[in-house]
Amino acid sequence: MLFFRLKILAVFAVFIPATFQEALAAQVASDDNMLNHEISIPRDNDFVLKADYFAGKRKADGFLILHDCQSDRQDYHAITAQLADNSYHVLSLDLRGFGRSVSETYNHQKMKSNAKDIISYQVLLGQLSSFWQDDVLAAFEYLRSKLDKASKISILTSGCSAPFAIAAAEQWHVSNMVMLTPEMTFADKERYKNLTDIATFFVASVHHVETDQTTKELFEWNGHTGTKMLSYKGETKDIQLLKRSRSLSSDIAAWLMERSR
Repeated sequence: MLFFRLKILAVFAVFIPATFQEALAAQVASDDNMLNHEISIPRDNDFVLKADYFAGKRKADGFLILHDCQSDRQDYHAITAQLADNSYHVLSLDLRGFGRSVSETYNHQKMKSNAKDIISYQVLLGQLSSFWQDDVLAAFEYLRSKLDKASKISILTSGCSAPFAIAAAEQWHVSNMVMLTPEMTFADKERYKNLTDIATFFVASVHHVETDQTTKELFEWNGHTGTKMLSYKGETKDIQLLKRSRSLSSDIAAWLMERSR
């Protein structure tokens, strides 16, 4: 029986187009590569954060990648890979409750399934995200420990993770930021404005009113000459905007590398 199944698989493989086989092999190699770079960052009560860390050249700068609340670190691999391939230090974090940073207590997917309505979901998400500030700081410190003293760190943030990038910038020097459709309260925006001007690449969707207004307000406020803004028509945001625009990942990576060493 086993021989029969193997024979069927072998025959099937003959008829798979070469391009598809190559794409499949590339995806498998990519998945293996991500697993080979996975690290653990111990936190409170035996909880462990998971992240991908790619070591760069000795004096190269570093990048911290923070995903949004509809994805995990793997969805940002297109940006992570471009930075890592150019010999920068890159740490792409799974926020607590997402991706592989999960446990019985901290699991966004289960939390979302158990929520009775949008209000109860927001309450549960608020409880989960209350840990993220310290978690992001721990990830930043891990990355900082891998860099040369003169090397700098930039942060990419998307959607709901924006306030935690600001928290890191309040504690440590952050060289540059990318803010992809940032979700921020009035207080979060005021905290950003109180920072020393940081070169920031803002990405907005003009019909997603809340985040578009935030990016425009902060872009106007920011006085750094390296700051730029890119606007897209429509209301697509976060990871979906990256998936919609194939060139956006390259644009973000190119801007970060242009401003780094």
